[in-house]
Amino acid sequence: MASFEMEIASIMSSVIRDVQSEFELMKKLDTKRLKRLRKIIPVCLYSIDSTQNYLGSLPQNTIEGLVVISQIQTEGRGRQGRKWISQKGGLWLSISLCPPPNASNQLTLVASKSVIDTFEIDFAFPGCMIKEPNDVILRSNKKKIAGVLADASIRGDSCLVILGVGVNVNNSVKGDEHIGSIATSYYDETGKQIPILDFAAAFLSRLDQNYDKLCQNADLSRAYSKA
Repeated sequence: MASFEMEIASIMSSVIRDVQSEFELMKKLDTKRLKRLRKIIPVCLYSIDSTQNYLGSLPQNTIEGLVVISQIQTEGRGRQGRKWISQKGGLWLSISLCPPPNASNQLTLVASKSVIDTFEIDFAFPGCMIKEPNDVILRSNKKKIAGVLADASIRGDSCLVILGVGVNVNNSVKGDEHIGSIATSYYDETGKQIPILDFAAAFLSRLDQNYDKLCQNADLSRAYSKA
């Protein structure tokens, strides 16, 4: 085990890790042809207040590709500190990225595009579109199915972004009248479920592809239709 992985393991000893899921996710990622994020380190948790806050608190969060995934978030947050309901069945993920400083402002677009690619290409679920600045909605009913949050820190030529992504996959939001009127999930729309680690691996692969394009100075601002 690399020294930084050992350091991460020691710091994370205070939380309960889902080691089996970490192993399974690594196996799935090994089948992907990753271009830029070749050393993804997954940390899978059963429950945490916020993957974004947790990853941001780790001294090792400057390691590009450090990923925190939790089955449940008790205090998930979206843009401007809004609460994000994070029940079991969704993908609640944060990842550390080190893009060129001039590319950091497009990372929410990159993540949103990657969610859409994952649904459309990997799981044959078309009809998603971007609602600026950081939402993915269904074109048919305008309901939100995913949200993105980017916390950036730029110091000179160095940039660190902790990118948070929340996707309603297998969780149902119909039980809450208000949330159900503005949001939806893959399960609510199709009645089907996707193994969450399959979705996570596919998403990270799509993120890797789009992130690589961004780092090669590709302008993704017109890549997808927007609401």
